[in-house]
Amino acid sequence: MQLSTEAIVEAIERASASAGTDERAVGAVVYPLVEAHGVDAVLVELRANRADPLVASALAYAVQFSDLSLADVFSADEIVAAALNFLLTVHTPGWGESRESRVIDELRHGHWAWSALFDHQPGQRNDLDDDEHFQLVLALIARAPSRNEILWMIGDGPLAHAAGDEARFAEIQERAKSDPKLALTWRLNEVDWPYGSL
Repeated sequence: MQLSTEAIVEAIERASASAGTDERAVGAVVYPLVEAHGVDAVLVELRANRADPLVASALAYAVQFSDLSLADVFSADEIVAAALNFLLTVHTPGWGESRESRVIDELRHGHWAWSALFDHQPGQRNDLDDDEHFQLVLALIARAPSRNEILWMIGDGPLAHAAGDEARFAEIQERAKSDPKLALTWRLNEVDWPYGSL
């Protein structure tokens, strides 16, 4: 396949119709490109055009074949904005009405960023180091609307995962004393909202 943004986007759109997941759709396109052209060439092409959400998804996937982290190729603002886009879009009317539309919806709305934050486990080699991850989660909470369903997803996912580290857990508790939104995010996780009451 030609190493061009247009060809990559078209190939991802085609793959999304049958891949089953957004990661498989992107992998079906990016992995052969890395094999054919090398990861550095693929990263250069994708980085230059990452404003396109499908290209951003491909870039996030390609990073795993390099020694870079997501924070080396995306700014903190880009990661937080993409993750927030996903949180604000998922479960809205029309979201993922079919398996195929769910895959393309995830590709178009920043699922790559949300996955990087959600899947992070302290002390393991991830797309982000522990400090990068924690700072991004705090920034996501700060930018997210004060809606329980959004804050619970953050609290129950990436914030809870960050708290798996004792020092981070202590920092969360200390920061929550002067940050009401962080305190609410943690509380929603503690009571397992919407299954438990505040």
